[in-house]
Amino acid sequence: MRIIDYNYRRPKNLSMNIIEELDSIAIHNTGSDNDINTDTDWHIDNNKWVFNGYGYYIDKDGTIYKVRGHEYMNAGVMFHNSHVVSVALRGNFEVNEPTPLQLESLAYLIDYLKKECRNIHTVAGHNKWNHTSCPGRNFNLSNIEKYKRTYVKPNDEIEELKKELEETKQHLGQLQSHFYALDRKVDRILSMVDRKLAKVVK
Repeated sequence: MRIIDYNYRRPKNLSMNIIEELDSIAIHNTGSDNDINTDTDWHIDNNKWVFNGYGYYIDKDGTIYKVRGHEYMNAGVMFHNSHVVSVALRGNFEVNEPTPLQLESLAYLIDYLKKECRNIHTVAGHNKWNHTSCPGRNFNLSNIEKYKRTYVKPNDEIEELKKELEETKQHLGQLQSHFYALDRKVDRILSMVDRKLAKVVK
């Protein structure tokens, strides 16, 4: 899956995160069917934030946008933004449900963030940290488990296998070089031993 960099109305002065302090992922619903640019306009013009507050945004077709990402401090969970990455899914899950494509992308994104931020151990709805109904009564985090592997497409698996094969070839090449150098070193030592033994015999 591809993560698209989102740069609409992006400022240059976002605060950096300390990656080692990120320990949680908060799941949000956006609360409406507005597209990402409309949400960004709302965050900037109505909330008076410098940018869209989410780290990542997942559209209904499963497209993942990297908004602030995990490198820059998010603005999605009051009092907890220094250690939480906020992931928003487009829609109002008090009324509707997330699409299967959104859940598929969310499963992928959670795995991705856990690899990028090794200290993440908690994944929960926004309402774990703040008094809110977000991400909505129709969002069930336990459903993510059945999407854990569905995001891996055959082409993705082939590319991963190709990558592993190339890495294995590189490692084998390095080992062969080491063995060759070691073999030459052993030959030199044996030659020295033979010469010394020849002198002793004489």
